[in-house]
Amino acid sequence: QDSCAELGCLFIKKNYEGRGYGRAMCRFVEDKARSMGFQRIFAISQSAVDYSRGRMHYEPLPRTVLPAARLQMLESSGRASAVFGCEL
Repeated sequence: QDSCAELGCLFIKKNYEGRGYGRAMCRFVEDKARSMGFQRIFAISQSAVDYSRGRMHYEPLPRTVLPAARLQMLESSGRASAVFGCEL
């Protein structure tokens, strides 16, 4: 459960969208997480669902894959966010 990393707070300004910066940053974070020994990376989002699935090819994941503390934070927020991720 603690062998997973979270990719969070990724934002690309509108005038830089479509240039591959987001994908490059995600790949950098994935490589860093892998080098630190993490086995999975996940992202939680309401607004980046299409990006997570379409461009990053992250799979939808059940909330139960989240570390207990992160799951509690998400559930207490009341947000209907989706969880996406991949094995590293």
